[in-house]
Amino acid sequence: MAIESTFSCVLCNGNKAELIVRETDGRTIVRCCNCSLCCVHPFPSEEALNSIYQKADYFEAHVGTQIGYSIYKVGPLIASKVEQDRLHELARLHPQRGTLLDVGCAFGRFLLLAGKAGWQPLGVELSAPAVKIARESGLDVIGGTLQTADLPDASVDVVTLWEVIEHVRSPLDELGQIARILKPGGVVALSTPNAASLRARQEGPDWYGYHVSREHLLFFTPQTLTFALKSAGFRISHIRTRKVDPSFRRIFGKNTSVATAVSQSHPGISKPAPVLQSAPIQALIRLKEMALSPLEMAGLGHTLEVYAVKVS
Repeated sequence: MAIESTFSCVLCNGNKAELIVRETDGRTIVRCCNCSLCCVHPFPSEEALNSIYQKADYFEAHVGTQIGYSIYKVGPLIASKVEQDRLHELARLHPQRGTLLDVGCAFGRFLLLAGKAGWQPLGVELSAPAVKIARESGLDVIGGTLQTADLPDASVDVVTLWEVIEHVRSPLDELGQIARILKPGGVVALSTPNAASLRARQEGPDWYGYHVSREHLLFFTPQTLTFALKSAGFRISHIRTRKVDPSFRRIFGKNTSVATAVSQSHPGISKPAPVLQSAPIQALIRLKEMALSPLEMAGLGHTLEVYAVKVS
């Protein structure tokens, strides 16, 4: 069903979209017929979204409200494989360590790791409870958004947005702000759920990425995120995906306990459901990840990760 009268794409200004998802509470997700960006339409109010972010347990939430980002707890400061990869890629693209701004820094875990790696860490975070915890760790974290932070022009060397761009109302404004504050040759690195992943392709409108996080507004593919970055004045350096995550619903059927648990999981962020924590299931999951890892390079992984350089 085409939607025209009230739709204006935040990426290309297209005015025609097709319906992808209509949930029982009336929430709808559409795809722009011009650039193919998928988004919630209409967006929730600022007040509704802010009420989610300011909850003290936002980063601890359970599936069914919002996903819960317990991975961002500081905990033992030992970099995971993903964090190591990201720091290595940033050092490769910007060998001269300088100021690293992490937008949506949560409790500041990545900032602390970046500081250990020689960067000068700076954060921006909307969640007031998370800002408090990050500051208690000795970090310089600005409460609010990138727009309200009002950072000086050409003042930052690297900007990271790990699982953030899907939350913003205007990705071009966000990327424009980043281009403004980055020095010439500065680097931006982003990650976001991949709406072109293997599981998204298998599940279509049932893809859990559309349903589990009520504060996710945008659903990017490598093509739409590349378009956004280039439109904001960036040159793409590297694109990769992580964690190929096939649909257990399609393999085992929609109503089995394993399929239900996996359908509600968020690879790399949420803790596996109890039914998935048994040794046999975990062994199967590890074997699956090893067998399917080549598909990450084909762009079919759950998490989309892009590195880009500001065009001087």
